[in-house]
Amino acid sequence: FLPNKLIISLFDGIGHRKKVKTKKGNIIFFCPGKIPMWRADNFFENEPETIEWIDKFSPKTVFWDIGANVGIYSIYAGLNPKLKIFSFEPAANNFHLLNHNIIINNMDERINALCVAFSDQTQFSKFYMSDIEAGSAHHSFGKPVNQFGKELNYQYSQSMIAYSIDDFLTQ
Repeated sequence: FLPNKLIISLFDGIGHRKKVKTKKGNIIFFCPGKIPMWRADNFFENEPETIEWIDKFSPKTVFWDIGANVGIYSIYAGLNPKLKIFSFEPAANNFHLLNHNIIINNMDERINALCVAFSDQTQFSKFYMSDIEAGSAHHSFGKPVNQFGKELNYQYSQSMIAYSIDDFLTQ
């Protein structure tokens, strides 16, 4: 047992609520499957540099969590009430879970969640999902290719609007 590790698991219908103790306060993640559970279990180990980066945000920082997934970094950033947070998650299943996590952490006034993708141009296309389980990642917009430009073996394609960041800011 290590300090600041996952400390409580509560049964919650079709999933579990996992409480994670951080130096800024407690956060709760709803985990309806193995991938969200893994994300909660590995909160401190998966991307420690991201947590350190968020810890250095100055007051009134605007944090864009692009590809927010289930919201682990958005929720963590939400422990600082002086930040303005935008969570962008295009996968419908992850967007649902992101919003559930925002609700159970009482952060709906701090986090603005949007089901939208970003691309080099504003366009309507397909969002190719490599896995449809909640919490999954490594999806692709526009073309079924992975992050290395190789063919993506996808399970599902979801219709999606993507914005260029410039067009989004104009809106």
